Amino acid sequence: MDLIVIVITFLLGLGFFGSNVFIQFYSQPGLKNLNFKSHLFLMVVPIILTISSMVVSDYFYLDLMVSIILSIVIGICSHMGLMVYFSAKHRLLWTLGIRNLLRNKKNTALMMTGLLIGSAIITSSLVVGDSLNATIQEEAYIILGETDIRIRGIENGFSQASGLAKEIDQELANTFHLELLNNSKVSENMDGFYYGRYVDISLSNVYSGLVEPSATWWAADSFNHTNGPWESLGGEDGIDYLDIKQNEELTGEKTFVINRILAEEIGVDEGEEISLSYTKYNPSTGVGTLETISIMIWKIVEMEGSATVRGSTSPVLFSTLETAQEIQNKKNKVNFIDISAKGGPKDSLNSVDEIYSKVKKTFNNVIKADDVGFLLQTDFEKKAMSVSLQSGDARLSVEMIEEIEEIIENTASNSSVYKTLQSQLFQVRYRADDIVGILGSDVDSLYIDQELEWYSSSLGVSIYNSSDRKWTQFTFPEGMIFNDFESYNSTTSFIAHSSGITKMNIDGSSEFLDLESSSDGTSEVKSIEFLDAEDLLAARLTNENTLIELWIRDDNWTKLTLDRGEWDNELFKLEMISDQEDILVRAYDLFGSKTCRLSQKDLIELNEQIIQCNWSDLFIGQNSLIKMGGVMWDLTSTISEQLQLMSNISNINLSDLGIPNGTIIAAGCDGIWIENEQILYVWNSTSFVPSNVLVPNNAIDKPSFVDKACIKMNHAVLLGKEGVITTSKTSNGLVYNARIPLIRTLDDLNLIPLVGMAVEGESNFVYNPPKEGEFDFPGWSNAMLSVDENENVSFLGVIPYLFGTSDGLKLSYSGEVGDLPKLFEQPGYDELFFVSLNMTDAEEIAGSTSGERTSIVITGFDLGNETKFTKLEDELNDWMDDEAKASLYDVSIRDVKRSIIESSESASENVAGFFLVFGSFTVVAGILLVINIFVMLAEERKSSMGMLRALGMQRPEMRAMFVFEGSLLSIVSSAIGALAGIFIAFLISLGFKITFSSLNSDFVFYWSYSSLIAGFSIGFMITWITLWITSWRNSRLNVVAALRDLPSNNKSNFSWLWLLVSLALFSGSIFFGLLLFILDSDSEFLHASWMMVGYLTILGSIPILGFILNYIVKPRFKIFTFTFSRDVILPKLLMTICAISLLLWTSVPESIDTVRGGYEETRYSFIPLGLFSVAAGVLILTSIAPTVARIIGRSGFLVRKFGPVISTALAYPLSKPLRSSLVVGMFSLTIFSVVVLAGFSAQFEIYSNSFVDDAQGEFELLGTGSLERPLDLESNIEEWPWSENISDENFDAISLLHFNYVRVGEQIDNQSSSRDLRKNTSSYYIRGIDENFANHGGLPLIAWDESLAKSEMEIWQLVSENDIFVIVDSAFAMTYNVGENENGIQLGDVLVLHNYNNVAVEKEVIVVGVLKEGSLLSLGGIFAQDDLAIQYFGAEPTRIMFSIPDIKTLDEKKELTKELETSFVDYGMQVYVIEEEVIEIQSLIFAIFSIFKAFLALGLIVGIAGLGVVTMRSVSERQHQTGVLRALGFEKRMILFGYLLELTWISLLGMINGVLIAILFHYQLFRVFWSEQGATFTMPWLEMGLFVLGAFLLVLLFTALPIRKASQVHPAEALRQIV
Repeated sequence: MDLIVIVITFLLGLGFFGSNVFIQFYSQPGLKNLNFKSHLFLMVVPIILTISSMVVSDYFYLDLMVSIILSIVIGICSHMGLMVYFSAKHRLLWTLGIRNLLRNKKNTALMMTGLLIGSAIITSSLVVGDSLNATIQEEAYIILGETDIRIRGIENGFSQASGLAKEIDQELANTFHLELLNNSKVSENMDGFYYGRYVDISLSNVYSGLVEPSATWWAADSFNHTNGPWESLGGEDGIDYLDIKQNEELTGEKTFVINRILAEEIGVDEGEEISLSYTKYNPSTGVGTLETISIMIWKIVEMEGSATVRGSTSPVLFSTLETAQEIQNKKNKVNFIDISAKGGPKDSLNSVDEIYSKVKKTFNNVIKADDVGFLLQTDFEKKAMSVSLQSGDARLSVEMIEEIEEIIENTASNSSVYKTLQSQLFQVRYRADDIVGILGSDVDSLYIDQELEWYSSSLGVSIYNSSDRKWTQFTFPEGMIFNDFESYNSTTSFIAHSSGITKMNIDGSSEFLDLESSSDGTSEVKSIEFLDAEDLLAARLTNENTLIELWIRDDNWTKLTLDRGEWDNELFKLEMISDQEDILVRAYDLFGSKTCRLSQKDLIELNEQIIQCNWSDLFIGQNSLIKMGGVMWDLTSTISEQLQLMSNISNINLSDLGIPNGTIIAAGCDGIWIENEQILYVWNSTSFVPSNVLVPNNAIDKPSFVDKACIKMNHAVLLGKEGVITTSKTSNGLVYNARIPLIRTLDDLNLIPLVGMAVEGESNFVYNPPKEGEFDFPGWSNAMLSVDENENVSFLGVIPYLFGTSDGLKLSYSGEVGDLPKLFEQPGYDELFFVSLNMTDAEEIAGSTSGERTSIVITGFDLGNETKFTKLEDELNDWMDDEAKASLYDVSIRDVKRSIIESSESASENVAGFFLVFGSFTVVAGILLVINIFVMLAEERKSSMGMLRALGMQRPEMRAMFVFEGSLLSIVSSAIGALAGIFIAFLISLGFKITFSSLNSDFVFYWSYSSLIAGFSIGFMITWITLWITSWRNSRLNVVAALRDLPSNNKSNFSWLWLLVSLALFSGSIFFGLLLFILDSDSEFLHASWMMVGYLTILGSIPILGFILNYIVKPRFKIFTFTFSRDVILPKLLMTICAISLLLWTSVPESIDTVRGGYEETRYSFIPLGLFSVAAGVLILTSIAPTVARIIGRSGFLVRKFGPVISTALAYPLSKPLRSSLVVGMFSLTIFSVVVLAGFSAQFEIYSNSFVDDAQGEFELLGTGSLERPLDLESNIEEWPWSENISDENFDAISLLHFNYVRVGEQIDNQSSSRDLRKNTSSYYIRGIDENFANHGGLPLIAWDESLAKSEMEIWQLVSENDIFVIVDSAFAMTYNVGENENGIQLGDVLVLHNYNNVAVEKEVIVVGVLKEGSLLSLGGIFAQDDLAIQYFGAEPTRIMFSIPDIKTLDEKKELTKELETSFVDYGMQVYVIEEEVIEIQSLIFAIFSIFKAFLALGLIVGIAGLGVVTMRSVSERQHQTGVLRALGFEKRMILFGYLLELTWISLLGMINGVLIAILFHYQLFRVFWSEQGATFTMPWLEMGLFVLGAFLLVLLFTALPIRKASQVHPAEALRQIV
């Protein structure tokens, strides 16, 4: 038992002890004479039973409140039973009570009918919740089966760091499994473990033409799944994963199984082929590519067992894990682990409780430092050690650093500790150029054409446009080997590589040319060249590198074979260059090279498949073909005298080419660089002449044959230490610059990004970090850039750039960094980083939060001690292993079944809560009916009660007799009511079943013993307390008045009892006040509790006020000339004051009542607001009714018309104010609840009429993708995969929207850690809009900043063009508060958006518009400029909106969605008609409203039936009065009319009060919830009128028989009853 249960149990026992003492020795004098044993039994047994009930209830997991009430019921009943058993007097009272009930069977039946209502309403509400809970859980059981615990990516299966599906190492999963089996506690309670993969896919059947754009590919570990508790695919007679694996082994083919839903969706049978499309992600780059394969379906399984792993209506494809891993290129990787606890799908929670914490602990223990990316480097010789984190954002948190420093202090205190922060650079702006962009340190080829620079390396191609300072990169895919580069024009180049040829455009787009493979499968192209600047020539080695193929591309490819004659050695390299006439082809073998000259004209016009060629003699040694100035040259050595002209040009003096003698260092484009010459030379068509540029000092001669270069008359690009050096002749003289690699290559093996480094702390080397605002260069950077002292350079980090920052941090140069130490067998820090930074500047450039560091390095004396070194190493290894938790591994371990059950319970509680809220009015109406009946029966038994009192029965004994009667009635009626509640819930469930069936879902009717017990217990307590209070009133009978059958004295009598009532009310107020401090800040009961504080305080003040006025005011007093009686006026005055106070408290605005403003109005607020508002109305009507009746009775017109009938008819209800008030209140409550719901329903209906337009704007169709499978389509809409029947021309507009999650919060505090920032921000989502969306009007707005735009379209266009403006949806605008403003978002508010995974990346935006509420049904979120959403927040394309001509019908739109899904099936896009989706949601809501109305109809029936019962009892007890009236001359019609008038008076008072209060209440709801949405106040006046009329007719129907019977009474018969 929990501590709170123990405390409550103790308090219950203590409470019963106190109450038992009070009853035995004070309340019931008849018990005083019992012996000690009887007293002991009476004292102890109820306490024992109460405590036992709490223990048993806790054991069976009953709700705590239900357990408490049930225990109280058992305690009460046991105590009453023991009183009857031990006390003879109480046995007599019990006997009298039973006889009274049996003697008046009709009265008993009426009482039970009224009493069972409470139990029926409560039980039915809870059972509806049970049913909804069971419906959700049943679907969960279908999906999860035996799975109880699931391990997968922390963000719903995705990695928080990468945004991709989280991959778990299969070896780690196996180790984890073994550890679980070795844990006895776990293995005893675990009966299954398996892992697998699931990805989103789309499928199409070319034969049927059907597609399924959104399905799941589920692959499982065959052995563990089959041998675990999980059912087979298709249920008992289905297929196991081992069956699939055995079929693969038997056939040698990959085997696939699909479920029945998928088979029907795409119209496929067993043995047929279908196409499967999925997104394949590169694990290193995170880039996804669309893959499509053909698969054959082996088996189709029914929707049972594990075939429903994604839901009972979800399409799924199944395969073995090995097949999925191979096809998806995820070898030894899984993305989920499922664990089953013993006990079956529905009864395993106890076992889960036993193992869940141990499973988490075991998984955390299995994860080691290597798994999460911790790296510990050690170097004992250099007395050094470092700790770093390589995964995620590759930074150690502040908390981690503090823990490491503590370990160092405790283990090796005499050590130096310094911390580093690496800032990966994306852009360095130096002297008006962005110099960072080359892929790789070594440049293989380069080309310059005016403002464009092309660089190629083994990593890819980089293009720099100096006019707009923009770099574009094309990264070679993994495994691609670069061979040749050829520029076509200023915007396009071609690349020859190991997979063929790729066309590269300046905008970064690329196209793989469709050059077919050779007959032996060779696709590699060794060299490319352009012929006449148009036709592309490609050279390929085939037939084991012995055959040379030439491919010419004009409109199509033509293959030629170059004859090698007798030279048949294996070749390894080809070169080609050309001039205007000829082409030179050079081939290399292991011994040397030969050259072949071909005529361009002959080659183009040649029809032979084999080309004859006269090969040159074999040249042994290094040589190279090169083109300079459009002329072909052969570099047979690096000596300039041996440079050979290869073009056929006759007017050139070959003995004097114009260049000095020397070693050729570099050549290319138009010129050449000769060693020891400061001037570069260029070819001028006849000879080499000096250029206008000099050799830069930092250009170097690399250890290659002849370096690549591009030398022109006024511009040159030469190789530097890393990257290239540029020099240009300008009007201001020579300008030198550089191009630095974005990705550096060290030792030809290690690829490292370009980084800036900051160091802080104590180190064992001399290093003075730069001051804030300054930077230093290490040796290699200084060698590349000649920076003047104090010259400014700006640095932009990768992370800030990715999230939208375009301007870097400008810093001033302070000097060169000296040599820094080389640790851990790595290059020194000065070789690893590009720039040395101050730590503050590094944090800004890195986009990191304060205190985060890349590594922590330990050096110093203590590390020279081998013992301490080893100990510190062990301590840090242990720490890293301990720190390696599931969260750092980026996975979550969820008690998934319990989570779904808890979510379903929360949802069911919400629905049950709404039924209870509305049902509470019916319950109260039933209580009022019971009180009324009990009061009437007491008056009927007045003579017999007076006789009992005259015979010596004391008031406590009479009260006990009534309580005995009431308790017996309560037990029986509550039990019957609880059973009746199940039946009522069954009827309600039929309505839900019909509603759910329209959504292709099923609604499960289910009831639990907990709900049955709750309905019985709560119903008993309500009725028992009601009857106890009524019994207390009835026991205060005047004996003489009762014996003489005289009317009771109704004069006001303020005694100390009223003060006790006041004290009780104030105590209740204090109780609810305490709840405000006890309840959670987000509790739904806070507002209701505060309202109860006010209501009870008002009610508690009234008796005190009456007590005071009773002593101040004289019995009779005058005001002006009118004389008043205190006993008449004071009750009316107090009732009026009370009613007005209650209404004022209900309607106090939040601006005055600031406490109320701090609490959110919830459904539970509706109960006290409604009850006390209706009560206030009843009080007002009760106080003014006599005056109104007197005016009506004295109306001359009415007297002449109807005679004394009116005054006579109204006299009786006025003479019974309590009974009349109870009937009016009962009727008012039922009318009130139905009218409020009808008003809310009508308001929503009117308000939601615009939802279709709100949701779609001018767009009619919505295509959806997901973050896992984004809609990565071409930027050109025309190139989308349109079908033959549709294209972009079929639409008025098409808009591609981007989506991702963001964090919304305040600006970053420099001292905040990432953990703090995540805590202080709320999650929402952003949508990037394009121009098409804005230009087509976007979505309708509630409001926008009219100072910025005159129309909605203009404001959308403003947002699409500016990254500082956003538009938010209405839900976010209402719930999110900016700063201290608690009224939601206002136009002009500034929001700070943070990247979801890297909160250090932020963007301030201004809210300029708010969407209408209906937009939430299609698109919600924060709408921003597309570039902002993509660059700052990593948004992916997930939605496409289509606008189609208005002439399309709904059916035509549906047909169009199918065609679109077929066309875009490879991208997994589902397409919806927005109008249809919105209408479906509206229909669901209206159906639920109808169910609520039907439920409230029960309350109306109670009210009308109650009025009929009261009328029946009234007629019965006034039969002799009716006879007197008949004897005095009243005709039958007058009697009939009088009763009808009396009935109309009472019912109309109830209706008027209920309707008026409901209208006022509905207006209050409108003001709070609807007015801000721009809605107009709406009431269903016609529906209300028909409803009131129908209710009145039903009243007449229910009361017709007793009224008619009364009018038929003969005077003599009636008068005989007087005698």
